Amino acid sequence: GSKLNSKEQEKAATLAYEHGYYHYPRRIALRQLAKLAGVSLSTFQENLRRAEIVLLPNLIEQRIKHGQNNALELVIKTRLKRQAKRKAAT
Repeated sequence: GSKLNSKEQEKAATLAYEHGYYHYPRRIALRQLAKLAGVSLSTFQENLRRAEIVLLPNLIEQRIKHGQNNALELVIKTRLKRQAKRKAAT
């Protein structure tokens, strides 16, 4: 689907973005983000990963629709589709 499955996933992605997790170098560690979210590290990691699985394909599809695609994005999109098919088959 194209929507986040839970408020926890939305919170994880928002916290990560707002606190510089996606900057290079990272401005915050996952452990610190988990503490801010008030959950265990493993729970935060799962929520963030699930959010990324939903958000990343949507971002790439939008870029492709607007003619901003490049080879790397096409590779990533292909891999994500394969992963989704594998997951659906299990």
